[in-house]
Amino acid sequence: MSYNTTYPKEHSLAARCLARMLTGETLTHRNADNAAGSYRLASFIHYLCKQHHWIFNRQEFPDDTRDPVGRSATYMQYSLPKELIQWAGEEGQRYASEVLGLEAKRIARRVAATTHASTSHSKNNSSGHGITPTSRFPTNHNSVNNGGGSHA
Repeated sequence: MSYNTTYPKEHSLAARCLARMLTGETLTHRNADNAAGSYRLASFIHYLCKQHHWIFNRQEFPDDTRDPVGRSATYMQYSLPKELIQWAGEEGQRYASEVLGLEAKRIARRVAATTHASTSHSKNNSSGHGITPTSRFPTNHNSVNNGGGSHA
């Protein structure tokens, strides 16, 4: 069987989702959010289908939510068919490796910059008021209004 697939730009969130699935991973909105800080997995799947012609397995499953009243919900799991991963072959695995490698480098740079900034701020903070970068600028990752823009 032959497929007419193409690959999205390596730095995109769609590429990061596709790369994980090319390695055989099954994605849900929750684990995509944990991995990439984006809860828009369905839009990336739609984009990959329409613009890059990838085919995905979709399976609904019920699970508990974090709702304090104990509500459960139905979630969607997405994966690539095994035969499509095999068809993508070495090219697909190289692409996945490149994308995940770029992701790892970006994470390492951010951690290093954050660590350096925290260390520099702590050394220069002689006022004794105990304000650190994390306490001074708290981040709410669950906020609906996150400043706009995409998180690439």
